[in-house]
Amino acid sequence: MFFLQSLSVFSFVFEILALFLSFYLKNTKIFFLALALLSFRLIYLYSSIYQAHLFVSLFLPFVFLLFIITQNGILVFDKINLNKIFILLFTLFLSLFLSKSTVFNGSLGSFELGIFHPISTISFLCFLAEILFLLFLNLRTKEWYLLAAFIASYIQFLFIPSLQASYFEFSSLIFVFYLGFKTYKNAFYDSSVGLKNYKALKRFCLGKEGMFLGILHFENLSSSFLKKMAKFIQTSLKTKVFFHQNQFICILKNEKDSEKLEKIKNTLLNSSLSKSENFNIHISVAKYEKSLEESLKEN
Repeated sequence: MFFLQSLSVFSFVFEILALFLSFYLKNTKIFFLALALLSFRLIYLYSSIYQAHLFVSLFLPFVFLLFIITQNGILVFDKINLNKIFILLFTLFLSLFLSKSTVFNGSLGSFELGIFHPISTISFLCFLAEILFLLFLNLRTKEWYLLAAFIASYIQFLFIPSLQASYFEFSSLIFVFYLGFKTYKNAFYDSSVGLKNYKALKRFCLGKEGMFLGILHFENLSSSFLKKMAKFIQTSLKTKVFFHQNQFICILKNEKDSEKLEKIKNTLLNSSLSKSENFNIHISVAKYEKSLEESLKEN
């Protein structure tokens, strides 16, 4: 029982963290999803745990789904987001009556399904239908973390022993990890080519004096072809590749590996892409010595 109660506290802490991180990083979708998780906790203040569970198991997934599919403003306080506040207030207003209604609670029923024992037949069937809807939606949007978070918000209601504790979920944990990963990618990746950037290269080079860097500098290559070049270079060299100011900077095992760069250059210059794009490639090899900037300037 202590473990289950600790999960509730754990969830609450991560919901607060997800709320503040999403606000700071201007991710309004996650902000309102975290706000919904926190808002539904209020029901436990004026209803018994079981009554609150029944209401939350039915309405939280529905609100969660609505917040995923409805349009979001860029900022939290944009007028377009007022509909989400209205939905939350209306749902909490309903909970004042429905969570204590014996007719409502008695109509939900329950059943056993192998190791699962959902709290409510109706809420479980709705949950499955909503999962299918999100599954098809994600085939287009590719936001699989939202599907994982949706499922994680309902897990407690699938097992009878877990219903003894106040509400807990793992959605907020997914949100925090997702926001952390996005922050890392924005800081250390160049989104135009999908490669690690100059900051990541500086971090990689720390303490690796004497390492050789192969540099492929492109001129007159349109941005639409940079990503194709990145994939080709990575596949050809099978080593770490970074991108900085139209330069692909590759980690070489030794100076002789520069021959591989020449092969890549010749392959690209003799390709049909070279004729259509009319680009130039300059190759150089730098030896990293304490300062990355100085090492690159010399070439």
